[in-house]
Amino acid sequence: MANETDSTLALYADFDLKALDEDIDEAKRNAKSSAVVKLEPGKTVLRMLPARASASHAPRPWRTVWKHFISVPGLERKVIFNCPSLNSNGKQPCPACTMQRRKEQSANQIEREIAKDLAPQREVVANVLQRAAPELGVKPWPFKTTIHKALQALRDDINFVDPIRGIDLIITKTGKDLETKYNVGTDPKGPSPVCADNAQLAELLKAMPDLDRYADSPTAAEIESMLAGERPAREQRRGAAGERRGGGSGRTAADRVYDGKVADDED
Repeated sequence: MANETDSTLALYADFDLKALDEDIDEAKRNAKSSAVVKLEPGKTVLRMLPARASASHAPRPWRTVWKHFISVPGLERKVIFNCPSLNSNGKQPCPACTMQRRKEQSANQIEREIAKDLAPQREVVANVLQRAAPELGVKPWPFKTTIHKALQALRDDINFVDPIRGIDLIITKTGKDLETKYNVGTDPKGPSPVCADNAQLAELLKAMPDLDRYADSPTAAEIESMLAGERPAREQRRGAAGERRGGGSGRTAADRVYDGKVADDED
């Protein structure tokens, strides 16, 4: 009986602590290899890269992106999209912003609360190297206002994005959900180049993603579709705006969605 048990067990690999450690390391590597940099709890060492030379705007190393995060009745998740108006300096219309301004002026308290939900939120994105995984190359790092303000204050002391005389950033993440906090510091060893080899540095700077593409925004017609609980086809964005959904009433899909929300809240 013992021999049979031993032969059976020989068919299975033992999930020992070494295998567990390897699994944890693999999960960390996979997290680092995502399309954008996502901070894990604890300390993350990043090197932010400078902006490309441009005559059209100030050479900031980051790009501000405005996003809407809208709760739609009947949908489990919020509808998230870049604001076409703010990301184009007002050159493109945004149904969500138009509706927000209208509801802000309402005498109805519930309407004004909805306006808060419709307001766009600010996100900033920069190109960085992850010091723990330099082989992954340059990646965009999206972050919120708290980190942005800390980086602005830090720039008063040192030009941390200088590829030769700059310094690595140490971002410490603690807590979770609404209690998440970030501390922004610099490498205690002091300034250092991005990399020792000038040819490699030139290649890294050439390979930086174009941050403007992260501000790419949907059309008004696509936003109408999303707020109606639909996912617009990619082809819509490449062609004409197309026919407006909703018939001839003149009211948008967003209006109908939020009229329903007001009715539900008032009951």
